[in-house]
Amino acid sequence: MGVSESFLSQLPEGYMTRAPTLDDVEAVVALERACVAAGVSTGPSSAVDLRRHWEDPHRQDGDEDTLVIAPDGRVVGYLEYFQAEPFTDFEFEAYVHPEHAVIAGALLEAVEAKARHSAHLAPDGERVVLLGYTVSTSQDMQRLLSTRGFAHHRDGLTMEIELTEQPPQPVWPPGVAVRRFVPGQDERAVWETLEASWQDQYGYSPMSFEEFVYYRITAQTDFDASLWLLAVDGEAVVGILLGLPGSKGIADTGRISVVGVLREHRKRGIGLALMYESFNEFWQRKYSKVNLGVDASSLTGADRLYERAGMREVGRTVSYEKVLRE
Repeated sequence: MGVSESFLSQLPEGYMTRAPTLDDVEAVVALERACVAAGVSTGPSSAVDLRRHWEDPHRQDGDEDTLVIAPDGRVVGYLEYFQAEPFTDFEFEAYVHPEHAVIAGALLEAVEAKARHSAHLAPDGERVVLLGYTVSTSQDMQRLLSTRGFAHHRDGLTMEIELTEQPPQPVWPPGVAVRRFVPGQDERAVWETLEASWQDQYGYSPMSFEEFVYYRITAQTDFDASLWLLAVDGEAVVGILLGLPGSKGIADTGRISVVGVLREHRKRGIGLALMYESFNEFWQRKYSKVNLGVDASSLTGADRLYERAGMREVGRTVSYEKVLRE
């Protein structure tokens, strides 16, 4: 059952839905920017992010997005929807142009119907939930979620540092050094370190090696190997930091997409040293800011690490949960 089929009749007269195509990338980016400017959504995605997401060969049946088209032909709604094994967590984010808020209720009704249709795929006895994401400034969306039986779940932070002066130099613990990623050599070691270190993250979901290569390297058109840092103890990779040369299309703002340190090597200062190494690299390249995203209730204390490194909260995402099956 496609999302568009499930709620076409619920939309106001004159609106229609369809699946996105690559020709819609710029229109969706423009929609997300309008939503961000109005303080009603996270994002915006970059054109790179959208193309990578829509062309992902690893997406499963039912994991599909939907556009809402206004009577004048403009893209005014975008439903980003995720479902994957073991089908216990269904996730979505709804982008609704502030001038077309009338369609928001139909989007929520549709995505819930979609998730309930697939809930039977979860293992017997497992709890099944639907998770929706918005921003803390979007009071209308939060009220709408609440009235439809969703409850506040968790917060995510966007943290940022302004590089107004050269960052501190990293101090590495005895026996640990840093080097840059070597394409054709380090892919599997970085993937293994990422998977091992992120098992302690709330909501961790395993990613296959093939998905990792697709999302982080081959489909990441602004991939820059020199911004991928590996902390090594002898020959073993014990920590990683994966940087990007821009944040969602903002040229002067660098992005840290991943920081991970193996559990047995934590509390040695490796994470902080990786942060300072990365900041110095961005400083040398004349970037004015660096940002990242983190769970506000990080089980590993990552948010506190980033604060020690000099970052501060500049945005907050909120997630709402609705239990579909106990």
